[in-house]
Amino acid sequence: MDSRTVSTMEEARQRLITHSNTPVPVDLVIARGDRTLSFRQVPRRPLEVPYVESRIREGVAYLTLLGFADSAPDQWKEHLRRLSLEQVEKLIIDLRGTQSGYLSSLLNIAGCHIESEEVIVKYRSRHETRTYRATGELLYTGRVVVLIDSETSGHGEMLAACLREQASAVLVGEPTTGDARVQQDFPLSDGSSLTLPVWVGYSPEGLPLDQGLVPDVTCAGAEALETAKRLLMSEQKAKHRANSPRINIHGPVSPQS
Repeated sequence: MDSRTVSTMEEARQRLITHSNTPVPVDLVIARGDRTLSFRQVPRRPLEVPYVESRIREGVAYLTLLGFADSAPDQWKEHLRRLSLEQVEKLIIDLRGTQSGYLSSLLNIAGCHIESEEVIVKYRSRHETRTYRATGELLYTGRVVVLIDSETSGHGEMLAACLREQASAVLVGEPTTGDARVQQDFPLSDGSSLTLPVWVGYSPEGLPLDQGLVPDVTCAGAEALETAKRLLMSEQKAKHRANSPRINIHGPVSPQS
């Protein structure tokens, strides 16, 4: 790499990492068996882990959140803006397996679906309650179904709960873990320590999230996606029937009429 021999993958990874937003080129010469491969001026860029995935099928948008990293809100907004260009009005958010991360990321992602300053989560201890509200820009106000399962925990549970209570989302899948707690270590005189939960997360309407979330529609994890899709499509058909013009005929009808 740039005329310097690299013998391990870890060393190669360290040399490839760059914190600059401007691409930095590097020359690579790779010995593979009896062949030598040369690559000139390969650009190095900051590595961005994808925490959000999206797709659209049959008018239904799917967004998967893989974690609450510091870069997740920007990725979430980018995907939502792409979906808005398609004028999507039905959205499935997949939080199966989504766990905790940065609280600021939770507030920012929730703020894409909930009015600014609306309550997202409350943390309560024995003596204090802390309220956290949505931040950012409201980007989507259409119908939402949220997929959850037994591995949805922490901030994943908080996002699902506030979307149900503040954005009328329907939860589909399996009951969640119930892990919305902040723990603290208390040192003991013998050098050991005791870990206890000191803060418990609550939904905007006061539901204790350390007991887990029960979905509105319960089904096996493998069936959750199709169940959510059928739910959204059935709502669309019912709305279409309700908006269809009706013809009312009063009195007897003759064949001539």
